[in-house]
Amino acid sequence: MSIDYKWKNRNILTRTCDIFFKNKHIGFLNNNSLSSSAIANLNGEQYHFETKGIFKQHTSIIDVNAREVVGQISYNLWVSKATVSLMDQDFHWKYLNLFNTEWKFHNNKGTEVHNTPHDSAGYSLSSDFKELLFLSGLYIDQWYKKLAYTIMAVGLATLIFM
Repeated sequence: MSIDYKWKNRNILTRTCDIFFKNKHIGFLNNNSLSSSAIANLNGEQYHFETKGIFKQHTSIIDVNAREVVGQISYNLWVSKATVSLMDQDFHWKYLNLFNTEWKFHNNKGTEVHNTPHDSAGYSLSSDFKELLFLSGLYIDQWYKKLAYTIMAVGLATLIFM
C-alpha cells in the first residue's frame, strides 16, 4: 500500500513547507534559514531536528512528546547523500537527478520512500511507509539546499570583495 503526500513551500526565506494528504493540511516542516534546527509536525506527531557540528555535521531527531532522541542523520557532503538511523535500521537517502529535485530512501529490507517533483509540490510513495522517514527526507533536502545557498553566497561575496 502506498500513501501519497504532497507538500508546498510557503516561502524561500523561512523554508517552511506545508504537508497535505488528499488536499487536507496534515502537517508542516518549519526549517528557519538562520537556524540549525527545525520543527516538524505530521498527523499530530511533533519532532525537533537539531543539527550540530561544523565539518562533520549530524542531526538528532527528537520526539517532542516523549522528549527522547528517536533517530540520527549523518551527511556525506561530497556526494549529497545521507543516512538516517531510525528504529535500529539505516535508511540511505540520495538525489536521483542532476537538478536535485527528486530523491529517495532505501534500505536493505526493501523499504523505499520516493519523491517526484510536480508543480512545485511533491509526492512520497512507499510500500512500507514511515512518517518520520518522510519528514527526515524533507529535512535533508532542505539541509542540502541551505548548504548550496550558503556556498553560493560565500562565493558571491568573495567575488564582490576581491
